[in-house]
Amino acid sequence: MPPEGNPLNSGEISTIERWVDEGARNSAYGRALERYYAAKKASNWHDALAACNQIGSMKIRGVPTADIATKSRLIVFEANGDEPGWYATAAKVVDMKPLNATLLSDVAWRIVDPHSKLKRRDVSLGFKAASLAVRDTQRKSGAILDTLAWAYYWRGDKSKATATDTEALKCDDAKGETRKSIEESLRAFASK
Repeated sequence: MPPEGNPLNSGEISTIERWVDEGARNSAYGRALERYYAAKKASNWHDALAACNQIGSMKIRGVPTADIATKSRLIVFEANGDEPGWYATAAKVVDMKPLNATLLSDVAWRIVDPHSKLKRRDVSLGFKAASLAVRDTQRKSGAILDTLAWAYYWRGDKSKATATDTEALKCDDAKGETRKSIEESLRAFASK
């Protein structure tokens, strides 16, 4: 939950639990979320962005509305092909607390992916996002270390990229498709 995008954090889950416990009354926040998800499903990016702005302007005790709106805008800007909007929002995501390794790694990967659809590669932002994701996972995710390896590569440090992916292969999640991806990255670093 939600079906697409990053999982809810514990604060967001407790807010939903509290809302259900209080009778699941419809609220302005609930209506704005409904509007966002309906607009997103219909690819109505103008309305989805308007719903994000509405959510972001709300002040609800215990609900990080500004952060929820920011995360949701990333999806809108990416789908809409608004690269400046995406980058401005991604910079805000990288500065959000608490850290969310999944979200940070996703932002970093969109930037450092060798097949990225972004026209401009902000390597500094990608490196910052990947480094924070690695820190949040305590260097225990091979998939996230692979993202950091690509950030090193784009910074021009192939030896650090190779060392990071070698470390990634030792992680518990370095199996199946993740292992295959890491190995492909290592081959790419060696051939470039």
